[in-house]
Amino acid sequence: MNISYYGLWRLMSERQLSQKALERECCIHPNTFTKMRNGQPVSMDVIMRLCEYFECDFSDLISRYAPVETLDASRWILERRADALKGAIRDAVREYMENNSLSIRDVHDMTGLAVNTIKSVLREGRVSSMTAMKLNKLGAGYVELSNRHLLEEYRKSREEGESMNCVQRRKVSKPHTVDVSYSEWSNMSYREKEKIEQKADIIRILPHPAKVISRREYMTVLSKVPAGKVTRYNDIIEYFKKKYKAERVEILEDEFVTAPEWANVPWWREISTNGMIQDRPLCGCSYDKQIAKLTSEGHRIVPCGAKNKSRKVENYRNYLFDFGIV
Repeated sequence: MNISYYGLWRLMSERQLSQKALERECCIHPNTFTKMRNGQPVSMDVIMRLCEYFECDFSDLISRYAPVETLDASRWILERRADALKGAIRDAVREYMENNSLSIRDVHDMTGLAVNTIKSVLREGRVSSMTAMKLNKLGAGYVELSNRHLLEEYRKSREEGESMNCVQRRKVSKPHTVDVSYSEWSNMSYREKEKIEQKADIIRILPHPAKVISRREYMTVLSKVPAGKVTRYNDIIEYFKKKYKAERVEILEDEFVTAPEWANVPWWREISTNGMIQDRPLCGCSYDKQIAKLTSEGHRIVPCGAKNKSRKVENYRNYLFDFGIV
């Protein structure tokens, strides 16, 4: 099973969060983000911190899918030819030593190879490029034997590769994909989910249809937050959910937030879910600028995080703006 973090990338894009900002606010190491971009599993502690930050569930961040495993005939042929080359050298060395009554010590004296290296060639066929070059010092007789064995092994690998291509064309088919809505998947029992997992190659969990909100409407609501108050992205989303009675809300990126008409939008009054300061260069509101603006409006900024590298508004819940009066 592979893991997809598409939900996390979507949330970061919606909130215009950079990777560095999320690393600082959630205390996540950059290597963890590298794992997630490669579809690798991460610790549950990281997922819990992200869920707490975005105030969402696991399924909003990650999803699972079963990739279709197909046989790559071209790659198989290359690997088979590499094995054929090693086997040809091993058989050529054995035959040359038998024809000339040579011992391992004699081969060592003639080529300069270590005794253990020669033993590994004869027993396991372990041959590096440097070993193959040094074995050519055995003379023209050995080179002729190695070429003959190599041609035989190459012919075998070519015939097997052609047969593998035929088998692949017959067996490979399109993956069976099952689409399930989020509400249906949440209400399914464990056995019902197991039946779908056994039949499907890929399971796609579709979220609720979202109510699309223009960036202009979002900025208009944010402009109503007065001085001395702060708000959070999730608070604004909840306001739109109640207003339009929608399960999900998505903000449409249809406006340039740096346009002159939005120069007076108080971006600095929007803090993170846990009250942390956000670095939002796309909005013209940098990390230091937000701290300076909030401090001038009477808020106290205190250090937070694992090593006190991040900053947050002290007692930010006391200053949250109530959108119920809008």
